[in-house]
Amino acid sequence: MGWWWRARGMTGGMAGLSLAVVAVGAEPDAAAEEGGDSARSAATAAGVERTTPPATVEETGPSPLPEDPTAFTRVIEVDDYAGESKRIEDLVESVPGVHVRRFGGPGQPAEISIRGSTGAQVVVLLDGVRINSAVTGGADLSTVPAELVERIEVSRGGGSLQRGSGAIGGVVNIVTRRPSTKPETSFGGAAGSFETWQASLSQTGRIGEAELMVGYDYFKTSGDWKFEPVSGVVPDDDDEIERINNRSEQHSGLLKVARDLGERTRIELVDSLFHSSEGRPGLDLAARGEKRGQRERAHLRRTRNVAQLRLDGVEWSRADLDWDVTLDHRFERSHFRDPDLTPALDSDDRTMTLGLRGGLEGAITMGPAEQRLSLGGEARREDFDPEGERDRSRNSVGVFAQDELGLFERRLLIVPGLRFEATEDFDDEWIPRIGAVAIPWPWLRFKGNVERSYRVPSFDELYLDEGTLRGNPDLRPEDAVNFDLGVELSRTSWGPLSRLRLEVVGFWNDIDDTIVFQQVSPNVI
Repeated sequence: MGWWWRARGMTGGMAGLSLAVVAVGAEPDAAAEEGGDSARSAATAAGVERTTPPATVEETGPSPLPEDPTAFTRVIEVDDYAGESKRIEDLVESVPGVHVRRFGGPGQPAEISIRGSTGAQVVVLLDGVRINSAVTGGADLSTVPAELVERIEVSRGGGSLQRGSGAIGGVVNIVTRRPSTKPETSFGGAAGSFETWQASLSQTGRIGEAELMVGYDYFKTSGDWKFEPVSGVVPDDDDEIERINNRSEQHSGLLKVARDLGERTRIELVDSLFHSSEGRPGLDLAARGEKRGQRERAHLRRTRNVAQLRLDGVEWSRADLDWDVTLDHRFERSHFRDPDLTPALDSDDRTMTLGLRGGLEGAITMGPAEQRLSLGGEARREDFDPEGERDRSRNSVGVFAQDELGLFERRLLIVPGLRFEATEDFDDEWIPRIGAVAIPWPWLRFKGNVERSYRVPSFDELYLDEGTLRGNPDLRPEDAVNFDLGVELSRTSWGPLSRLRLEVVGFWNDIDDTIVFQQVSPNVI
């Protein structure tokens, strides 16, 4: 139990069913305000300030992501929750079919599960760059502060066609705030129980001909809450005890610089930095004594830097062709120390990932059929440098093609696709997929998908050797078949309601060769 205060300012084998209903009461001129905000956002993104009259929209359909129109996707606008002290993991968990597994309170690791998947079976992107750990396979949502984020795109269902290995449960793309030529300063702060503090500051503006966004976020908590120890092991022990060594301090920074190179090309540099210092109390072992087995001096320091250089082009060669090329680099360091173990544990691991991605997309009209063809490819190298152990590395390359075929004035979309991916030390993979969308009215969509997805093992699953906990270098990739079918309804006005959204989805996933750690002897997992 606790309290929060916040201020913000601005100057210038599984099967399931998910159901979501959102209804909002009518507000004066809500649709007009929404139309005006959309027009202003589009102008800002283009680096041009325009005055556009508000537009009133009577009906609208759900807005799917352009690269995957048949996926069941929810786009979360972070500013819609301003003042609610929600973290990224809280916002993501509001999506049907999504569960977040927390390993403690605010500031402690949080791992996402979509449609019953493991954390390693969901690809998490930061501005399009994968932040899943090559060591553990999962991604920690607590390392991205909501104050520096503009929106979150959550796609449920297999996403290996576009993203390759790991997207069995789905894909989450966290999009940070955009740069702008308009000078604007934003600041915010929050305070809560257990000595919890949060503060953020960001600035946009112009540097010569370039657009700028720079931001910083700080978070701190002691995490010394009370809890009841595990019952049934220590007799007659009903006392509450304090969670010790559970503090967390996080620093996050964001830099974006963008510039138009002529009328049809744009270049953008993005750098995102995260650093944390965290206590690691461990599990309540139900042991006797005042601390009940909690670790008093175990400590973890984490650092991650994600940098990318992106080049975008539109209407290339006098045709409706869009293209993009991105070079990215990710560095991660994890330093854990526990001097109270025998022998003392002190590990310092580093991971570096270098990636190159590119895509080409264009529209073709052939009689009554409208087609949008997409071609893409990526190459990635992952290097793992564990202290005192053999270095590991892995190369992978993938290419894919997708065709979006629109019939009957795009009331029916059929979207087939195929991906080829080769990962060092594993067999080559072919990933087929086909999806369809029927749109009888602008506010109603019927969707369905059948697709294959897979995941190569992480470095820990292959090579971990800590005596009791060991990996298996003979593991094969996880192999999955995904099927889903559902309906989406979305209207901006319906009777007394200004907005209504209804979604009903059924899905079925079949996963072979699932990778788990299990006990194989009294002393080995």
